Amino acid sequence: WSPDGTYLVFSRAPAKDRFEHSEQSRFSGDERETRIQYDLYRIPFNNGKGGEAVPIKGASKNGMSNSFPKISPDGKWIVFVQSKTGQLLRPDSRLYIIPAEGGEARKLNCNLDTMNSWHSWSPNGKWMVFSSKGLRPFTQMFLTHIDEQGMDTPAILIPNSTADNRAVNIPEFMNGSGNAITNIKTPTQYPYRLTKEALKMANSGRLQDALNNLNESISLNPYYDVSHVIKGRVLLALNRHEEGRASLQKAIELRPDIEDNYLHMGIAIETIEGIENGITF
Repeated sequence: WSPDGTYLVFSRAPAKDRFEHSEQSRFSGDERETRIQYDLYRIPFNNGKGGEAVPIKGASKNGMSNSFPKISPDGKWIVFVQSKTGQLLRPDSRLYIIPAEGGEARKLNCNLDTMNSWHSWSPNGKWMVFSSKGLRPFTQMFLTHIDEQGMDTPAILIPNSTADNRAVNIPEFMNGSGNAITNIKTPTQYPYRLTKEALKMANSGRLQDALNNLNESISLNPYYDVSHVIKGRVLLALNRHEEGRASLQKAIELRPDIEDNYLHMGIAIETIEGIENGITF
């Protein structure tokens, strides 16, 4: 959206068959990838009636793929991502800036060597945050200052913003004090927390509570094999042998590549008749 809500900028590309080559591509930038190149278009909102979509000069018909447009808060600039093809996981992606009405595109000074994207303007339009793999395989957050002429500074790393083995992306600025956010909910992680809590409950002898947690976890994410393994062992400890074996078998079906899943099943089969409630987790 434009800041005043009068128009939108979006990416468009001709539809293609899923595979253009006899062999499927194996990595981003593979020559066997289906070559899709996006152009940026501008369309008026017109009170919801829309209008004609017009290609934006400098971000369309340039032999490259243009995507992820972000309009500056003052409506003066558009920063977008350019790469040879596609729009996600592009090692060659670079940030470019053009006047909002279109014009000559200029590559920003803040770009690093590998994959630059997921950018966002600060509310006052003087800063931009973006993600890049320029320093390591996992994306990190960087800042750049942009002046009124659209000139930007070299990238400044935001340190300690993520663990070394984690990626950070889609950053956003927010107007607020340092303590404005007291908690961030991560619903996608809830099933894993339930399973982790269930293991602690089982180790402390609270088998039924553990089973309740595991059932809820599996209802939210039935594809996490660890939940089925722990549930199987809890059921065995509750002398519900057939249900326990079924849960362990489900874990094997989900992840046949995990050796421990077979180990748990083997132990269960070998000792199933002599299992007592004091099973060790």
